[in-house]
Amino acid sequence: MKSKFLAGIACLLVLVCTVGCTNKKENTVTKDDTTKTEEKEKTVKSKCSYYKCLSKMSLDNTMEELNNIVGFEATNPEDTTSTTSEKYEYDFGDDKVITVTLYNDKISSIKLEYDRKELKNNKVTLDNLSDIKARINDGISYDEFKKAVGGVDGTLIELSSWNKYVWVAGDGSSYITGSFGKDGNLKFFSGLGFK
Repeated sequence: MKSKFLAGIACLLVLVCTVGCTNKKENTVTKDDTTKTEEKEKTVKSKCSYYKCLSKMSLDNTMEELNNIVGFEATNPEDTTSTTSEKYEYDFGDDKVITVTLYNDKISSIKLEYDRKELKNNKVTLDNLSDIKARINDGISYDEFKKAVGGVDGTLIELSSWNKYVWVAGDGSSYITGSFGKDGNLKFFSGLGFK
């Protein structure tokens, strides 16, 4: 009788410890998830959408002006400063980052990370680029290039000594990037899935 009583108490203690540990573990996970959600909310509060922010920026802006355009301050990631160049990042969350590079305290480039699947467009065609390739040295404007890829605007992905745009076909894997100089003419293009 005494051993049955002790066995019952032992089982009860094991049950209490198991339930107590499980609840504590669940509360920890909930607290971590809440912290991550709060951090994510902080990074995505901006004055413009991710892809639109870059189109509002210019190499002539100051960092303060860029901060005002985006709506929050850029961060300086570790190990990116040298004596002549610095990098700053605007983290929009979900692997969406705009990187600003300063060279001798002047903005030299602004780039964004993009996901081709988000930018796919069924109107984009890469079938009409052989004529563009043959005439690239003649000076092809953005509008001519736009017409050749289906008449849709590209998404601006980089500002530097040229403006770089991307067009993504409806399959999400075929794409073309075109770089346009300050004169507005196509300097070069590359991609996957065109002839």
